[in-house]
Amino acid sequence: MSCTNSSSPIDLDVSKSSGICDMKCDYRFNYKTSSCVATNNIDYIGINYDEQTIPPVMYNSIKYSVKKIKLYSPSLHTFSGNHTAAEIIIEHQSSQGTNPLYVCVPVLQNNVSTESSKILDAIIMSVANNAPGSGDTTSIPLEHFSLNLFVPYKPFFSYTGTNFTLPCDQNIDYIVFDSNNNDTITISDKILIKLKELISAPIFPIISNVPFFYNKLGPGSTSEGDDIYIDCKPINKSDEEETLIQNKVDYNSNESFDFESIATSPIFQILVGSLIFIVILFLVKYGIESIHKNNPF
Repeated sequence: MSCTNSSSPIDLDVSKSSGICDMKCDYRFNYKTSSCVATNNIDYIGINYDEQTIPPVMYNSIKYSVKKIKLYSPSLHTFSGNHTAAEIIIEHQSSQGTNPLYVCVPVLQNNVSTESSKILDAIIMSVANNAPGSGDTTSIPLEHFSLNLFVPYKPFFSYTGTNFTLPCDQNIDYIVFDSNNNDTITISDKILIKLKELISAPIFPIISNVPFFYNKLGPGSTSEGDDIYIDCKPINKSDEEETLIQNKVDYNSNESFDFESIATSPIFQILVGSLIFIVILFLVKYGIESIHKNNPF
């Protein structure tokens, strides 16, 4: 069902963006492999994704888990006024009460076969053969099904808008990858025809006057740990600045002067021993001279 007052989807064009967004739309991911169960929902194919112990996505310091994957044809968003052959929308949710995050990847019509296109072909053909009717579900035996194969490390657009479907009043943070990326997923002519036989074209009007931003750097990767993330160096921060910061001495720290370590040093002990020996010699000499003065015979 389409929402009448929605502020998504929109048309995206780099030349019409409201500005650059790097640090304020910081998207990092590391999706694990999952089983693949697909459902024919008539206007899109829904794909379940296994829940992961560690949330696979960090967006602006908030952790997100995958809720659902949806495949539409043609795309919901347009790019410089043009739809692409299809669009994959990965819905994410957070336990921190923030807006849901929708990561949208355009699919281009192209007969070049890639690893991601082969997986997409297998999903569509399995639905066509085993779940052709509304609400039909099929389990697809894929050995290496991971969203890492579908989400490119390429520039993307970002904006916030209300949902295009129920619940209509829900604000969504959108990440939409540029259709000009050379790592965009492709679909062959034959498989696209099969997809269009399975699902109907979505009826969601393109909304105007919604500000959007462009992240030219693309996403980063998360590490295996729960709280440690790689590729997090702030933009425009030089290596020289980092070196200076790392080598800066904290004079308020207890580590700046450790007397115990110095006192136990062999060199320090030799110097102290030599000084004591000199003092003793001086005292002996001074004592002998004093005795001679007092007893001249």
